Amino acid sequence: MEDKLEKFGQNSFMDNFVKTDDILNDMCGIIESSQKAAYQAVNIALVQRNWLLGFLDNHENILFVGSSGVGKTHLATSIGISCAKARNITYFITFENLMNQLKAAHHENRLESRLKFFAKYKVLIIDEIGYIPIDLDSANLFFQLIARRYEKNSTIITINTPFSRLGEIFGSATLANAVLDRLLHHSSVISIKGPSYRLKDKRAYLETQEAEA
Repeated sequence: MEDKLEKFGQNSFMDNFVKTDDILNDMCGIIESSQKAAYQAVNIALVQRNWLLGFLDNHENILFVGSSGVGKTHLATSIGISCAKARNITYFITFENLMNQLKAAHHENRLESRLKFFAKYKVLIIDEIGYIPIDLDSANLFFQLIARRYEKNSTIITINTPFSRLGEIFGSATLANAVLDRLLHHSSVISIKGPSYRLKDKRAYLETQEAEA
């Protein structure tokens, strides 16, 4: 995934603009057909606010918030692919992998190099925040990265935890607020509600069994 999303280029976002229809088609092509209408509504709002206004040029962030299985990663990935197609340097990584890399770099006295590596990307997609709590040292490392990217490049986040509970994930309400302050200052927050598409077939089966009982 990371290699597929990574692409280098210096052209401006508007010079390489990807048409709205292309973005919608890319996004809707990788989600369940039963949820396409709902996601198209999300996509249209996202395109109007971010793509047409050039969220990359404005160094804005996008935060997808919702429970597991509602398509946050699909949407974030599709935007990342569109950014890479437009020759914007893009990188995808899970939150767990990111933290493991930062912690290892810290222990090996090469943290500065690793922070520069992740800070350089025009678009950094950090997936699955909120699933696994991290310790205070890790939260501080994450804050350092977000602070470096603040108002310089765009960060796309997927998160399954309400913002009010991030202090529990980071082990510090102060650090959680500092991270959110920088992520939310120039951002769009896309809240997605609905059942998990991963459980769609199982849910239909259980409903059928209940109807027959």
